[in-house]
Amino acid sequence: MQDYNSIDTIGCWGPSNFDCEFFNSTGVTTIVNVYGPKSVTDKRRVWEELLKLKKGQDGKWIFLGDFNTVRTPGERFNSRFSHYSSSDFNTFIAEAGLHEHNLHGWKFTYLRDDGLKMSKLDRFLVCQKFVSSHPLSTNIALSCEHSDHCPILLKPFYVDFGPPSFRFLNSSLQYNDFDNIFDTAWNNFRGYGAPGRLLIEKLKYLKITLKSWRAMISQVENGVLMGLRKKVQALDIVAESRTLLDTKIITWREAKLKTQELKMVAKLDLQQRAK
Repeated sequence: MQDYNSIDTIGCWGPSNFDCEFFNSTGVTTIVNVYGPKSVTDKRRVWEELLKLKKGQDGKWIFLGDFNTVRTPGERFNSRFSHYSSSDFNTFIAEAGLHEHNLHGWKFTYLRDDGLKMSKLDRFLVCQKFVSSHPLSTNIALSCEHSDHCPILLKPFYVDFGPPSFRFLNSSLQYNDFDNIFDTAWNNFRGYGAPGRLLIEKLKYLKITLKSWRAMISQVENGVLMGLRKKVQALDIVAESRTLLDTKIITWREAKLKTQELKMVAKLDLQQRAK
């Protein structure tokens, strides 16, 4: 395809040599790696070219990559939703007869460096022939440890054991009073009934206690973070007119370091919640 926004590869999906030898058969699979442009007009042009490409070749189709757009407002967090881009993208998916499996693992696939904006930009789109031949396929988003985008896997099956009974933020372990809060809530619970039911109620009580404690901690940290940002901003303004004293430079560095630490905790919490 003559387009800088996509690369397509034609071959066979699976062990069948017959599909590889006859490219006009329905067994041929075309995999298109897409990188969506930024502007609405350029996106629309790419969707039109991809639609023409699909209509010109029979067989199974897989579109994958960073489409640089979302389908619904719920696929964005703390960022602006474009109705035009979404409408064009959904129209392309419908006219091309494509299907998207539910995404497991992470809810969002793109996380900005500051941890404040998240979007589901990366995905797999497959045709109905692929769904029919691989009905148990699923998409899994892995952790974005080495990039601001999550790697995504297209797997032939997925085993879902259901949601965890107790979601716990790992960052809570770094606070000195966590052990005391946990032990107090665990030991102070009083209940009656069958052992299984009693355990469920005890976990609920523990969850409510920890959630209330984290809400209080977050409120305090948000206040500290705002104060640190104001301090850094004030020193930045002073530095524009004169050289800062050594003590002020130390204060500026300490405030910047503490700000990064608090933002990192918030980023890790967002990543864990996005699962």
